[in-house]
Amino acid sequence: MNTKFAFLAAASCLITIPAIAAPWSSDGAKIVYSYIGGPENLYIMNADGSEQRDLVIRAERDFRPEWAPDGSHIVFTGVVDNVHVIMRVDPDGSNLTQLSVLEEAAGDPDYSPNGKQLLYFTDEPLPRDLFLRDMKSGEVTRLTETQDFDEMSPRFAPDGRRTVFVGAEKHEGAESDIWTLDIENGERHNLTQTPDIGEFHPDWSHDGRHVIYIRVENGQFDVAIRDVATGAETVAASGNGYAVLSPHFSPDDQAISFTRTDFAEKGEGMPAIVRVSLKDGEEVTLAKGLYLSQMPEAGE
Repeated sequence: MNTKFAFLAAASCLITIPAIAAPWSSDGAKIVYSYIGGPENLYIMNADGSEQRDLVIRAERDFRPEWAPDGSHIVFTGVVDNVHVIMRVDPDGSNLTQLSVLEEAAGDPDYSPNGKQLLYFTDEPLPRDLFLRDMKSGEVTRLTETQDFDEMSPRFAPDGRRTVFVGAEKHEGAESDIWTLDIENGERHNLTQTPDIGEFHPDWSHDGRHVIYIRVENGQFDVAIRDVATGAETVAASGNGYAVLSPHFSPDDQAISFTRTDFAEKGEGMPAIVRVSLKDGEEVTLAKGLYLSQMPEAGE
């Protein structure tokens, strides 16, 4: 299996360290995040990197946070009894609640723009498929059912009618692409169509015109942005020899955030949450963590 897809599969299973997310709140004031290679907890800070504090600290893993549209709470993937579950918490760390049952093995949640539906994927039983839950009635709609294809990491478009997701055929050496799905009519479109390049961790710009994602070619990680209408792709940031993961647009679409990390846990100043201006390319490190290998032993 190629390096990129091996990581993608690993990020979705329970025996490995998951990726992080660093999304802005809708008002642009806060960023919620978690680390890869560090303690797998949730943290929150001001968008300029100030006032960093713990949000959810548990013995089991918590990762891939996303804000509710009104900013009232955060949904994320948690682990309970070695199973992925969807959880929520308020921005002050209160009202920690489990939203899904163990039998679903559900994760990577994302709200519809109106906050009435929750989009997610399940990985039990395999293959991975996409689901939509009505938050008022609890009714669940299955969006995909493909035996030889995995659908993962869905994110709502700002219009609420489409989702972007990671799609990959289930065979050795298969690379993943970024796809879109029309929720109403089920029409699918392969946005990237790159058989020799892997893409993952997609998200939309807030104006709905662009999709941001990670692309990996010959071991090189980049943050890429694609114009949905024209298909034009630009590289917004590079891993510079390291991995970059989980990109998000700022609410005004003028900046992006992502993590830079070293899978060997040796890179200086990493893992880190990074912001890059799309106007001038200025890069700022907002937060730094510690790799698990660097954590002091109990009692030290």
